[in-house]
Amino acid sequence: MKNKKEKDYRLNDLPMSLLKYLLKPNNEGKASRLEALNYLVMKQKLLLDIHFEGGSKTSFRLSVLRISKQWNWNRRTVKSFLLDLQSMGIIELERNQYGFYVRVLNITQKEENIGENTT
Repeated sequence: MKNKKEKDYRLNDLPMSLLKYLLKPNNEGKASRLEALNYLVMKQKLLLDIHFEGGSKTSFRLSVLRISKQWNWNRRTVKSFLLDLQSMGIIELERNQYGFYVRVLNITQKEENIGENTT
């Protein structure tokens, strides 16, 4: 049996200020900041899975209204969160009439063995 490889994605050079920011308590029923960041990373990961060469340089569109409903946050909180992440150098934001285009920075792909060769 061949070794199975699973793609692992990492955010390089995470600042401690980001971790402190993400660990602030939230209200019940609302997504935590950590869950929100994970959502953004997973959206970027999809681009990396589809076309790795350009996936880390490609942004994705984010509707503040849709995300505010999904995360159970108000729109102002979503915008503030995105701007905070941008100021920490975690994401790049581009705003247009349809919402935001987001790109998670410093995301890399690493393949790891998850099984042993059994033959």
